[in-house]
Amino acid sequence: MARRPPLPEKLASLTEFDTNGGCWLFSGQLTRTGYGLICTESKKRQAHRVAFELARGAIPAGLCVCHHCDVRACVNPDHLWLGTHAQNMRDQHDKGRGSTTVALGEGHPRAKLTEPLVRLIRASEDSAASLARTLGVTSSAVRSVRGRRTWGHVQ
Repeated sequence: MARRPPLPEKLASLTEFDTNGGCWLFSGQLTRTGYGLICTESKKRQAHRVAFELARGAIPAGLCVCHHCDVRACVNPDHLWLGTHAQNMRDQHDKGRGSTTVALGEGHPRAKLTEPLVRLIRASEDSAASLARTLGVTSSAVRSVRGRRTWGHVQ
């Protein structure tokens, strides 16, 4: 059986050093959002968190490992800092990254209903299954509209 390299050696073998303004870019598997993934003892973990732990020790519960450089694949410990989720979101907002609002209703890119249809669902006495078939949505979507778990902004 082949020996597994120690984690620091494995991380180094999957890293391109001194690129992109001092970033160390993880060249292994990436998530669809651009964060590196590395297997540690049969468990996949985010590479930047592993890099932080190897350089600075354990990450306290509830804290995020954030990037000064805003390069998600970067594993340079000098570019990483610990912060709460709120601090990470504030950093994202302050740097003009990400979406600060979620589109509601018809403005959401995956919306299948319109406000008039939502009003129709709430006014109708037809079964959720019947309305779902007619409108081309699931019966759970109809129940969510009726229970105001979705489309709550519509009167």
